[in-house]
Amino acid sequence: MLAGSSCSKTKDANGNPIVAPNILIITKTQSFRHTSIEAGVAMFQRHAEDWKLTITRAEETAGYSGTALRAFDIVVLLNCPGDVFNDEAQLGLQDYVRSGGRILGIHACADAEYDWPWYGQMLGGRFDTHPAVQEATCTVELTT
Repeated sequence: MLAGSSCSKTKDANGNPIVAPNILIITKTQSFRHTSIEAGVAMFQRHAEDWKLTITRAEETAGYSGTALRAFDIVVLLNCPGDVFNDEAQLGLQDYVRSGGRILGIHACADAEYDWPWYGQMLGGRFDTHPAVQEATCTVELTT
């Protein structure tokens, strides 16, 4: 659905309407707050029209049960270190992922929930120590 110049299309290759993916961006922090959070949210917002995204930003995770999360096609964990999910939100996230929900973890999401083994297994890894700041060039490749 998100592909090169086809992002601006309103119908897919079969003539079906393209429905805007509904994205939840979680930016809650319990420890260090990265100044890049606002730039990350702005990047999603800047591309929302071209990429056909509907964006919701959440600074809190309370209230996001599995049922509530199912309204989203993807949950973005944008630099949210620390213990950011209460018990209800933990169960909700587990239910969402187990039901096929998709997670996009960005940077400090791997510096979170150290007392929640399921979260670490879902991510596939954790921060050991933070590396020195490094410059990089990112290339965005959109695929269908």
